[in-house]
Amino acid sequence: MATLNQLQETMQFTLTLPADVAQHVREQVATGLYANESEYLESLLLSDTIFDFLPENELVAWINTEGVRRLRAMEADPSSALSADEVFGFDENANENEAD
Repeated sequence: MATLNQLQETMQFTLTLPADVAQHVREQVATGLYANESEYLESLLLSDTIFDFLPENELVAWINTEGVRRLRAMEADPSSALSADEVFGFDENANENEAD
């Protein structure tokens, strides 16, 4: 099993995506929630695999330290919180734009 430090090591990959998938990635970056395409793709991979890589005790430790720290920061400044729509990249105007 990997440690948290090992997960932070990086390797470069070249990825070829279908045009519509690549456009979706660009749209996610354009929301401002991600700095670039790599960050968006990394977030998808980590959310899908973090439970496979981290031993349970490290995951629990992260939740109890970093998770709690982030929760307290958000509670201290609720304006820093993101809505579920912002987190998941939902656009409330998407259906209106499709009708045009």
